[in-house]
Amino acid sequence: MTDAIIIAVLILAAMVLTIAEIFLPTMGILAVVGVLALVWAVVQGFLIDGTVGLFVLLGILIFFPVYIALLIRRIPHGHLAKRVFLKQAEAMQPTSEQESLARLVGQEGVTETPLRLSGAVRINGRRYQAMAENDHIDAGQTVRVLRYDGMDLIVAPVN
Repeated sequence: MTDAIIIAVLILAAMVLTIAEIFLPTMGILAVVGVLALVWAVVQGFLIDGTVGLFVLLGILIFFPVYIALLIRRIPHGHLAKRVFLKQAEAMQPTSEQESLARLVGQEGVTETPLRLSGAVRINGRRYQAMAENDHIDAGQTVRVLRYDGMDLIVAPVN
């Protein structure tokens, strides 16, 4: 293979790897390999001649940013992107567990374990993970559910 073909193949490989990086979850591995292919194309150009290497380097420095900009503009509207990307951002729906926790807000229960950072409370005969809103709450105290955060109930002692 001639050196010019090797340079062209390396540049084309970098272009394909750039597109693949957008659609595949490789955490940048394909992008790094693409950049290495571009660097090797420049090295190959300089091995031929200094002028050829300079032309390859300038060509890549001018062409590749334009190529990336075109990808960013065109890919979201392409046929493949319509299959891969979500059409609209969907609002997160609460899970059934979170809905059941929401119904507990305002109800009272008894702590089963001390609530230092977190612990357990019993409400309506069922055990739940809970966190004290402010300070430490001893086991056996009556608490009221103020709100929930994720899957934890936030409780405060009833005075």
